[in-house]
Amino acid sequence: DQDHSFIAQGLVVHNCQGNALADCTEYCYILQYGLEVQLSRFWAYVISQEEDGISGDRGSTLEGGGRAVAKVGICKEESFPYPTSYTKGMSFYKVNKSQLLDEAGQYKLKGEVPLMTWDDSVMFLKTRTGPIQTGLMWGGSMDVGWEIKSYTPGGGGHSTTICGYLK
Repeated sequence: DQDHSFIAQGLVVHNCQGNALADCTEYCYILQYGLEVQLSRFWAYVISQEEDGISGDRGSTLEGGGRAVAKVGICKEESFPYPTSYTKGMSFYKVNKSQLLDEAGQYKLKGEVPLMTWDDSVMFLKTRTGPIQTGLMWGGSMDVGWEIKSYTPGGGGHSTTICGYLK
């Protein structure tokens, strides 16, 4: 019996969280409206950091990201393209934030469903209600091959999105 928890509240992840969060929101938009939109990955990262009170390129959390997208939303990628550096992205964000908030407000998440077990996750995916943003603890073992052999709790993580289920 292994614990296959999917959502780890307070898990710190780097910009992969912005990518996964934007992907989740895009997929929800497809399910709701049948339309594709490319949302800003860096915006998702920065609003998550703001929600968590994190400054600098030190990651963000899944929990903060969910709250931020429900409150603020995510603007389009074309309006806030992925920067060549964190510093340049933050400069662009500070100058353009107020102008992009209206656009971001069009792409908000209406809610979240905390999933604590693998079985809960599979059942949720079978309902075709939406995607899952998951956090994985990061450790030195993640740099070797594809198998996670150990991790250090609280040491940060990696975030991905699961958008479907096959029987």
